[in-house]
Amino acid sequence: MRRDPFVLATLGLGIFLVALTGCAGSSAPARLYVLTPAPEARVAPLGAAAPGGPALGVGPVRLPGLLDRPQIVTRRGAEEIDEAEFHRWGEPLAESVPRILAENLAALRTAERVTLFAWDPAQAVQRQVVVDVMRFDGAMGGDVVLDARWRILATDGKDLAANRSVLTQPTGGPGYPAVVAAMSRALAALSREIAATLETLPRTGADACVEEARPSPAGDRSASPPESSSKSCRRACALAAGLLALLGLACGLPACGTLSAGRGWGEDVIYPVSEARIGEAALHAAFGLQTLLRAAGAGLCATVDHWDQRVSTWATTHHPLFGSTDAAKTAADATLGGRPCDHI
Repeated sequence: MRRDPFVLATLGLGIFLVALTGCAGSSAPARLYVLTPAPEARVAPLGAAAPGGPALGVGPVRLPGLLDRPQIVTRRGAEEIDEAEFHRWGEPLAESVPRILAENLAALRTAERVTLFAWDPAQAVQRQVVVDVMRFDGAMGGDVVLDARWRILATDGKDLAANRSVLTQPTGGPGYPAVVAAMSRALAALSREIAATLETLPRTGADACVEEARPSPAGDRSASPPESSSKSCRRACALAAGLLALLGLACGLPACGTLSAGRGWGEDVIYPVSEARIGEAALHAAFGLQTLLRAAGAGLCATVDHWDQRVSTWATTHHPLFGSTDAAKTAADATLGGRPCDHI
């Protein structure tokens, strides 16, 4: 019996379509994975810490090109990688890695307001973390390796710190879930290294104010934040102003007493003064022009670095009240009723 070629072709095409449909229906669906922040970051999510504190910018974070794909990449050897067709990232690593770093740093640096690159130009950041990732993958059942160079920049773009971190995390088991979990732990370890370096850098003015305002941990009465230099300066200036009159009595009057001939300093000192004259001398010493100028000089020293050392040097090299011996003699003459102080 002769077969019609058209019928045979139609039958063959139908069998092919049925087989193709069966293969497509039997394929497994792709599984999706995401990186997770450190446990402490899950308690304090990004943007929840220190809304008025100094800003820490995170980014840009650059990744190697082989990670710019939805499939999870694993290492088979030094020169060979595997691409998992049915195990994919739920979001691009170029977006998830910077976000996870920022969330971790926000939890570790609670005094700072962490923001992601690219931020609003009107929103100035005091420090910026820039990361170049050179390797971020692992072997099935082996270790995950995170190799990254990172820098911390000041507002003017200058390097405050630069480092390279090579971090290894064991997967602890077979399968892609173990690989993804190890990658999240590696990012947490990198965040802690960056946070530790940030802690060693000099604080900005806003940084110090926020640190000063932070309460001590509950139950820890011994923990107290370091005082800012401006607060210490205000206290020192207030203390100096309150002691000016007392210093006038302690330093001015003994220096201008009448000394008997042949006597040493401070021996047989005569104070023929009244309470009214003592008060007048103290006021004159406290509010005299030279006294105020010297106090202003001390205040200026207190506004710069090492203020305590500068104030100490000033106090030991200048007369704290009168500024000179001649000024001290003039104040003594007024105190002793016009009698000159010839024995100074």
